[in-house]
Amino acid sequence: MVMWNSIERVALSVFTSRGMKSVLLAASLIVAAAALSPAVAQQGPAATLKRLTPAAVRGDRQAIRSVAKAFVALGPRQIANASALRPRLRQEALRGSSASATAYALMLQHGIGGPRDAREAPGWLARGARRGNARASRQAAITYALGWGVRRDNKRALQLLAKLDRPARARQMIRISEALLQPGREEPEAALQWVRRAASLETASSVQASELYERLASADPKAAPLVREWLEAAAKKGNPRAALALGERMLLEPGGERRLEAARWLLLAAEQNEPRASRMLVALLVEDATLQPGASAVRDMLEQRASEGSAAARLSLADAQNYQPWETAGHSQQAVDHLSLAAQDGDPQAQYRLAVALLAGETGEPKRELARAYLSLAASKGYPLAMSAITKKDAFSPADARKVIAAAATKTQ
Repeated sequence: MVMWNSIERVALSVFTSRGMKSVLLAASLIVAAAALSPAVAQQGPAATLKRLTPAAVRGDRQAIRSVAKAFVALGPRQIANASALRPRLRQEALRGSSASATAYALMLQHGIGGPRDAREAPGWLARGARRGNARASRQAAITYALGWGVRRDNKRALQLLAKLDRPARARQMIRISEALLQPGREEPEAALQWVRRAASLETASSVQASELYERLASADPKAAPLVREWLEAAAKKGNPRAALALGERMLLEPGGERRLEAARWLLLAAEQNEPRASRMLVALLVEDATLQPGASAVRDMLEQRASEGSAAARLSLADAQNYQPWETAGHSQQAVDHLSLAAQDGDPQAQYRLAVALLAGETGEPKRELARAYLSLAASKGYPLAMSAITKKDAFSPADARKVIAAAATKTQ
């Protein structure tokens, strides 16, 4: 938190002292702080391990359990005093600590603090799993699925995975599939079974499962329809990555209908804030304008969705308008019109970008008060760039911002 707070203070001072021209500089500082702050937070388990290991070695039961949780969170690794800690963890596991059972199993499996015993480790993982430890369930399931030190037992692996929620279960199934494809192991048929199980759960991992399935079943003519079926199920449940993957695949197929269908899936992904989908939509629009000016089914579809209130459609149309390969009168105004509709409907990204356009005077003289009103609204909704571009002192209240916008609309009528 120290690193985050320091950078945040610098960013805020940049805005306060230099005004709106420093948006990019200060935004980059905010992004850097956000990237660094998780790294600082991740020091927790390591610090716990270092601080409490001496007490755990002396037999403090609370310290043993805390050290076990920290060790499991960090994953298998050589640690100080591992040989003295290992029997303590075993003892606490026998007393009912699932975290200690999982930590002890990992030490056995990886030879930490003593000899490696891959045959005994699964039993301790199963002990932890029986007591509800999710990490133990995951590790034990992988151990039985791959036959690490035990006889392979898919039924037992599935029983252990059943203790996890659907998303976690699907992720572990994909991990098992990937492990079965490692060089030197390579069991594609077994991997394919686990991929199918993962995809059938229809979670966010369906995209990753479909990619694995395509790789495994590249020679199978039935693979493509099945992959599409999985992705469509995931996309309809609200997975933007699945919608993006569908759009990308359809763009590789010939025909205008496929292109239009691809654009529909890309728009669905863009409406769920998938940035790659937004960029691909803009690229489609610009390409269509170059190859067939005035005759784009994709543009017609987006115009229709924009008229129905889709902020993503309006933003894509505005971007495409600004990236046309030739100069045509009215392009900037049309882009601002699309942004204005999305901004008036309350989309914070559109409000921020419209404010930037108004400040730049893209449709005439700069309109600072109106820009300030839209920035204030976007900032009040937590849009990061807007929050960075305007201080609380300079921002309008949402009610005052709406009054400024309404007054500006009356003047233009």
